[in-house]
Amino acid sequence: MIKLLNKIFNRSNKKKDLVENRPTELQISITCLLVRAASIDDDFAILEEEKIEELVKKYFNLTGDDMVNVMKEAKVRESNAVDLYSFTKVIQKNLNQEERKIIIEMMWEIVAVDENFDPYENNLVWRTAELIGVSTRDRMNLKSKVIKNL
Repeated sequence: MIKLLNKIFNRSNKKKDLVENRPTELQISITCLLVRAASIDDDFAILEEEKIEELVKKYFNLTGDDMVNVMKEAKVRESNAVDLYSFTKVIQKNLNQEERKIIIEMMWEIVAVDENFDPYENNLVWRTAELIGVSTRDRMNLKSKVIKNL
């Protein structure tokens, strides 16, 4: 009887651990947009990946293991995505205006890693900002802020 109870509780604890280590939709969506920003110029450099990890870990207060799970899932979803809407609708639903601005700033930080603002990267940030409701003025102010901090 005791063995049976231990078996049941151990099984439920393992399921709980798996659920707790799963990335949230918001974590994945934000990371997907950052991965897209890093890879849209067909050059996903290690510096960009490290910057994504730094930003996402800080924003969500993640551990290294949690970040690995988020990044792995985000890369898969981003590579299979046909548009930005599946990511931006999660952000639109879960974040307020100020938090959305932080996401756009994070995207500019990824774009700025190689100090080359590719037209495709600029367009991606513009489209994302429009989809999540960040104004042109705010988007450009955030870009200027990131450039100033280079």
